[in-house]
Amino acid sequence: MHPATEPSAAPDPRPPERRPTWQTALIGLFVLAIFATLYVASALFIPIALAVLFRLLLMPPVRKLSRLGVPRAAGAGLVVLLFVAAIGGAATSLAAPASAWLDRAPTSMIVLRMRLAEIRKPLDEIREATESMAEATQGEDEGTPEVVVKQPGLAESMLTQAGTVVASGALMLVLLYFMLATGDSLLRSMLRRSRRRGERKRTVDIFRRAEQDISAYLITITLINLALGIVTGLAMWALGMPTPMLWGALAAITNFVPFLGAAATLVVIGVVSLLTFSQISLAIIPPLVFFGLTTLEGQFVTPSLIGRRLTISPVAVFLALMVWGWMWGIPGMLLAVPMLATFKIVCDSVPRLNHIGALLDRR
Repeated sequence: MHPATEPSAAPDPRPPERRPTWQTALIGLFVLAIFATLYVASALFIPIALAVLFRLLLMPPVRKLSRLGVPRAAGAGLVVLLFVAAIGGAATSLAAPASAWLDRAPTSMIVLRMRLAEIRKPLDEIREATESMAEATQGEDEGTPEVVVKQPGLAESMLTQAGTVVASGALMLVLLYFMLATGDSLLRSMLRRSRRRGERKRTVDIFRRAEQDISAYLITITLINLALGIVTGLAMWALGMPTPMLWGALAAITNFVPFLGAAATLVVIGVVSLLTFSQISLAIIPPLVFFGLTTLEGQFVTPSLIGRRLTISPVAVFLALMVWGWMWGIPGMLLAVPMLATFKIVCDSVPRLNHIGALLDRR
């Protein structure tokens, strides 16, 4: 007789468990509700998002002061005061040249049209012929009165929004101070809910690693943008551009918006260069120099300093710029990439969210 053999284990006929459809729909509705709330209450959530990002940026100096014996509340207050002084000093020094350019905007537009007319001389005949045909076709409607709706000027729009900006800035600074002064209160409250010692240690490791990576990223990006602004200002000064510090500050701020920020600064520098130099051959040098600087920064400096540990897909970056720009306007576009990078670092640090981080990866 043949020896008895154990039957092989049959495969489990049960299909893998799947999330019920109603749960998926509920999650989708919850996400839509979150975005709708962020859109409607943008005046509230923009200062909160800024406070969270600035907290991650300014927490390292607060901790260094704490190690030196400075109380946490006093250290947080000192750091916030220095931060406000730096922002206020930069805004004050740039307010005068920016206001001067705004006052000269109507005259500058006339001069710009004259300069552009010199460039597009070959197209003048076609444009004149098109205008003549348009006037001929509209000759029968000469008696129809033309209604012109007067739009509020740029200065009036800025004055009407000044109160909202000041209130949002004050709210952000107060929230930032409390976030810096309280330190790791959020982490401690999370640890009180976890009873297991291993779970507490894992929570601490994840939180610390994510916070360190986010802080390192924000500090590195900020220093890179500041360096780009300084080099741009020096280059514009060497080329004879007026108010070079203003264009350097513009380059540093807009560089937080990938692709679009550099393009906007390039256009502005090109327009100012056309208004400044009489010869076209000289006018194209400043925008070409800035294009070279931003290309060097984007292709070599930033990848070498950030490294491959944080590579985000360009598709994800463009989607983030579109979504947050639509919801929060210019502040949303400035915050889109830092918030996306923060979200990816959190997903990479939490094992359950690794698959979401992989979707945002460039590789």
